[in-house]
Amino acid sequence: MFGKRDNGPIQDLQKKQAALVEKINLLQGEVRRLREEISKIEVTKGEVNSNKVAIEKAIKEIEGLQKGIKDELGKLSRKTREIKSSTPELSSNTETITGGPPIPPPPPPSMGIPPPPPPPIFKKGVKPQVTSSKPTESQKQTVDPKGAMLDQLKEGVKLKKSNETEARERTEEQIELEKREEIQRYEKSILTKEAEIERLIAQVSDLSTKLETAKVSQKEYQLALQSQTELISSSVKPNLKISPLRSPNFKKMSPFLF
Repeated sequence: MFGKRDNGPIQDLQKKQAALVEKINLLQGEVRRLREEISKIEVTKGEVNSNKVAIEKAIKEIEGLQKGIKDELGKLSRKTREIKSSTPELSSNTETITGGPPIPPPPPPSMGIPPPPPPPIFKKGVKPQVTSSKPTESQKQTVDPKGAMLDQLKEGVKLKKSNETEARERTEEQIELEKREEIQRYEKSILTKEAEIERLIAQVSDLSTKLETAKVSQKEYQLALQSQTELISSSVKPNLKISPLRSPNFKKMSPFLF
């Protein structure tokens, strides 16, 4: 009516925005993958550190037990020497205590059987009185269907004429203004997505560096975890000796044990 609207620039912006959205989705997937890989290595590292604390605590407890046993042995040695130096004859006095258990108190006297309760008293209920009321008939209003239909037709004609008038009032300048505003919205969205892509690229680079660093020490942590697991499982045996924990080869298992 006022000329054909050129949607070429808007379509180009839509295609560019769709390509950026696809790239953002790919980068977000890569970020998730890198984080999962790093988390797996961090789990092994956390187990090694936890076992390290448990082993150090066990060593301190064993050292405390060794000291306690040594002190008790010293006390027993001193007691033995004192007993040997004292007189060998010891007198002991025994006392016999006779008696029996106390006599239980007599049972309390019975109070007899209580009298039965009085019979219940029944009262005749009072029947409710029902009052009947006849509904009043409301006056019926008469409506003219033909008149209402004519009024609706008139309103519809007025609305149609109003819409046609508003459509004629739209000018080419208004259409161009709406087009520029739509282009600005797409351009702003594209700028936002380009900034998000730059941020995700930097994040992927940082996570990749962290993953490579973690992979270097992953093998050492796995060996340390294996040595710790064997050590902890062997320490629960009933006939385990304390000396292996203090042996020189114990700390040479892995640098991550202690």
